[in-house]
Amino acid sequence: MSSQHKLPGYVQFGLYAMIGGSGFVVNTVSLFLIKSAVVDIWGAASVNEVVLPLPLTDFNIRLYHVFIAVSFLIANLWNFFLNKRFTFSKKDLEHLEGVRTKYTPFLVVGLFGLAVTAAVTTLLMNPTSPLHLPDSIFDDSSFLRDRLYWANGVGIIVSTPVTFLVNKYWTFTHRPKPRDAVKDEHPVELP
Repeated sequence: MSSQHKLPGYVQFGLYAMIGGSGFVVNTVSLFLIKSAVVDIWGAASVNEVVLPLPLTDFNIRLYHVFIAVSFLIANLWNFFLNKRFTFSKKDLEHLEGVRTKYTPFLVVGLFGLAVTAAVTTLLMNPTSPLHLPDSIFDDSSFLRDRLYWANGVGIIVSTPVTFLVNKYWTFTHRPKPRDAVKDEHPVELP
């Protein structure tokens, strides 16, 4: 029986949320450093600069989408190793193959979470959106009044419950490999 079945679901979700909280800090610090480097040091005009127009649409990939994607990848690795160690199965942690086979689905689930986060962030950042964070409060004058950090944080909070459930029941579920199958102790020999 895998260790994920030894902890009640609410305990697992609590651990997942605590690790997610630390991942949120890693994500936010990464986002801050990336934004500071690109906007403040290298002189990009704004996080809203268009990086890539999406063909045949009125939509664009903006600089802040790139920032949240890079900070996501950093936090995703952080969260994977902590969740692998504390929240879900510890089996195969010391084997690189176990890490590879579990990280790929964890990353896929995380990319879905990133898509949700990017959509929510876009809704909160876009001045034409009904959910746009108000300029009177989020004027980007300080870290705590920076619209990007708040929008990204809300996006992460929205995506967390779904990513928990998919990781619990897909990513960290033990699937027997052919070599794990029970071998018949009395094989039948065919003539």
